[in-house]
Amino acid sequence: MRTLSTTATGGAVKIDGRKLAKRRRRISATHRAMLAYQLAHGEVVLSRLTNAQACAIAGANREYVATIAAASDLDRGRVRQGFLPLADLHKRRKQTRSDTAIDRLVERIGPARVMQALDRLTAPRAA
Repeated sequence: MRTLSTTATGGAVKIDGRKLAKRRRRISATHRAMLAYQLAHGEVVLSRLTNAQACAIAGANREYVATIAAASDLDRGRVRQGFLPLADLHKRRKQTRSDTAIDRLVERIGPARVMQALDRLTAPRAA
């Protein structure tokens, strides 16, 4: 099990979660089962987890974790203290992301085509 860059920490072996994520497929099913047992019984501890690993363990939504990671220290503190609902922060981030996606689309197809489409959509229609 010490093939994953482990270090001893007070009786438990410490494994780097990021290295484990990269090497997990090359580890046999037997070794993965032993690792899971050792994790469950405190013989091994993980550090530096990937976001996916942390979300899986905590049962957290990846998008919410990404929102928290992208937030300012001030907003993170306000969420932690309950002054700012995470859903509100997430909606704000999603809106910003949507504007960025629109900007990329306009850049890709060109502003002239966008204006032509707007002209067609806003043209007066005969009744």
